Amino acid sequence: MNKNHRISLLYLLILFTIILSSCDDRQNQTNNLPQSSNPKEYPKIEIKLGNKIHKVSLNYKVNKQSKEKRKFVDIKMTHLFKIGSIQDTIFYYPTFAISDNSGNIYVLDMQDGSVKKFDSNGVFIRKYGRRGKGLGEFMSPFRIDVSEDGKLLVLDPNLRKCEILDGDKTKQFKLTSMPTGACFVDSKSFVHYK
Repeated sequence: MNKNHRISLLYLLILFTIILSSCDDRQNQTNNLPQSSNPKEYPKIEIKLGNKIHKVSLNYKVNKQSKEKRKFVDIKMTHLFKIGSIQDTIFYYPTFAISDNSGNIYVLDMQDGSVKKFDSNGVFIRKYGRRGKGLGEFMSPFRIDVSEDGKLLVLDPNLRKCEILDGDKTKQFKLTSMPTGACFVDSKSFVHYK
């Protein structure tokens, strides 16, 4: 099946789903509609499928709004704090952030499989980890913690491991369960929990 056939098939599937759901919705709503409602008054959207244009009903009446009821407000945004820049750091899916005693900020980027470290002004310092299954690599890092002396703990429950990153040294701990959290107890030990 070539690309054009796949696209046409996708459009047909979308159109069929819209029509099918509109039929079900119209049948369910028929008993709840006031007697004066006329389905012919419902707005329609146009869907182009190949060279044909199909009009599909929205199954509800759009009420006109007067412009006097609307209130528009100008909103001005100011940056209070910024982390990194497009030149040195892109976040794919940041999910967790923590700071250490020096004010450094660690951001867990789950999709990238890494932790990015910034100073207290938001300037990028370094990146820990990458996607993978080996030492210093993560598939779905879930939680991080930082010890008082600056060691970084990264929990990857799907790989059932915790890693402690201390500068350029990495120590990996294999776990028997799939924990949902981990934290340092002190600079030499940590706990993981469900």
